[in-house]
Amino acid sequence: KATELVAENTRTGMLKGKISYMSPEQALQDDIDRRSDIFALGIIAWELIAGRKLFSGKSELATMQNIVQGKKQNLLDFRPETPAPLLAVINKALAVDKNLRFETALQMRLAFIDAARESGLRIDQDRTSLLIKTLLGEKHRARQKAVDDALDRTLVTLSIAHPPKMDLTTTTKTRVRTASLFTMFGLFIGVIITAIVIGGVALVFVLGLFDKPAQPPTPVYEGPPIVISIAAASDEQILQQEYQPLARYLESHLEQPVKFDIHNSYAEVSRRLLSGEAQYASLPPNTYVQTKFVEDKVEILAIKQFDGSSGTDGYLIVPEDSKAETLDDLKGSTICHANKLSTTGYVIPRAYIKEQGFDPDNDFTPHISGSHYQVMRDLLAGICEVGSTYSGAFITADEAGINTSQLRVFNITGRTPHDAFCSGPS
Repeated sequence: KATELVAENTRTGMLKGKISYMSPEQALQDDIDRRSDIFALGIIAWELIAGRKLFSGKSELATMQNIVQGKKQNLLDFRPETPAPLLAVINKALAVDKNLRFETALQMRLAFIDAARESGLRIDQDRTSLLIKTLLGEKHRARQKAVDDALDRTLVTLSIAHPPKMDLTTTTKTRVRTASLFTMFGLFIGVIITAIVIGGVALVFVLGLFDKPAQPPTPVYEGPPIVISIAAASDEQILQQEYQPLARYLESHLEQPVKFDIHNSYAEVSRRLLSGEAQYASLPPNTYVQTKFVEDKVEILAIKQFDGSSGTDGYLIVPEDSKAETLDDLKGSTICHANKLSTTGYVIPRAYIKEQGFDPDNDFTPHISGSHYQVMRDLLAGICEVGSTYSGAFITADEAGINTSQLRVFNITGRTPHDAFCSGPS
């Protein structure tokens, strides 16, 4: 984070750091201690669960005023299912009066663990670490390289600025300097580990980590393939990986090979299922309703689950640096949708916009991107000012090379079932 902190909201001789992660006492330039870091960790935990920034304003001053006055949004407005014990820990960390916060990160860590147990959440550092590596592996490696390079430059600078003298005193000083440097990094690592444990609680809550049994070798089957038609809501390679367990299951039970039939259009997936070109299809809720209306023999065999949840949240997302705080601020802008048959990428967000008193066609300019990932790419490219997608696509977009750190969740438009795995008339 060091290179990012230098670039954002730094004023020579004044406040340094990311404004939206400052504690009230830091914003007021009062004396700060480790309880200031507790406040920042509370913000991170809140944002991991809510999927949006906690403190923001139309200017840096407005943001700091919100922090100092404790004008924070209610987490339950965005995640009403947040367990009360977990919410209590986060709220204590976010107390404006530092005397009401946890005294140490250890206290906060233990409080999170107790809250997790009370809420039925499982905490496992190894699994959390594996998840973080999966989601953020490339970013972590790039950041680690930047830290290593910065450390190399620091060591070189120290050696030039303080050339060693050839006596015993110099040797002692050099050792002390080295020990201090590594002690400092040890403290940094300790703080990071603490943050990962705390973040792990939030990640477990959001993503529902669970053990997955190892898969046996896949046997080879002969004969005509069973065709499963899927809409390319995300990148094809990711879809193939996502549906491999289902393919293995069907092959082992039906003893026939399985072939994936991936298309960019929900309408084409529906057509192929109805025509018999595909025996099965994965259909979003709205597409299923439309398909069932045409052919009553289309049946739902199962509802897709994401780590134990059969539902997903629809998101409106904007660039991280967007000044918009309400839909009224976005009026007149272009909105990117995934597909006109998409539930979270078209139907739900348009209904949400109507509920807020706006016309989705006259108050906004619709743009069809073609897929949920493309919505995010178009948003980053400046093609639109706001986009509609769903939580699963937003969480996994990094795997497709999309820098979601440059995006933020603007609003949750509603909750809908995951895709339905359906059989066709054939």
